[in-house]
Amino acid sequence: MINVKIKNKFFLIFIGLFISISCEAKAKDYSCSTVGKNKICLFEYTDKYGENAYRLKIGNTDYYKISYYDNAKLKKINEESVEVSTNFSDRGNIDISTLILLKKNKPFLQRISSSSRINESPYGAIENCKVFIKTYFSKDINFYVDKYIFDLSDKEKSKICSKIKLTH
Repeated sequence: MINVKIKNKFFLIFIGLFISISCEAKAKDYSCSTVGKNKICLFEYTDKYGENAYRLKIGNTDYYKISYYDNAKLKKINEESVEVSTNFSDRGNIDISTLILLKKNKPFLQRISSSSRINESPYGAIENCKVFIKTYFSKDINFYVDKYIFDLSDKEKSKICSKIKLTH
C-alpha cells in the first residue's frame, strides 16, 4: 500500500514536471516561420540589463539579439527571407525593421529600416532611414542599428534618411 502511494506521488511529480517543462519551452519560442526548409523563430530571454529581448533561432542554433527594444515580431516575406520589426513609443514612435535572408542556412542582414518621429519646428517630422547592410548576422542588432543609423552625423544621415514634415 505504501509502495503504491509512493509510486503515485512520483508519477504525479513526473507529470507535473513534464507539463511545466513543456509549457516553458513553448513560451520561449515567441514567433516562428518556415523559410525554405528552415524553421526561423524569435526566442524570448532576459538580456544583461534585465530586460526582455529576443534572439534569432534557426533550427536548433541560437543567434544574437534581434530586438532593439523589448518587443519583436517576425513576418515571412518570401521563401528566402523574413522581417523582424520592433518599436518603442514612450517619447514618440520609433519603428525598426530588419530584413533577413537565409544564406547557407545562416542569417544574412540585408537591410535595416527605421522610422522615427523627431522634434522639428513647428509640428515635428517623421524621419525614415534605410541602409543596406549585406553581411552575415554576427553581433547584436543594437550594434548594426546604432552604427549604421542612430550614431551617424547629420551629414551621413542625410544620405540614407528622408524627412516628412508634419503640418498639424
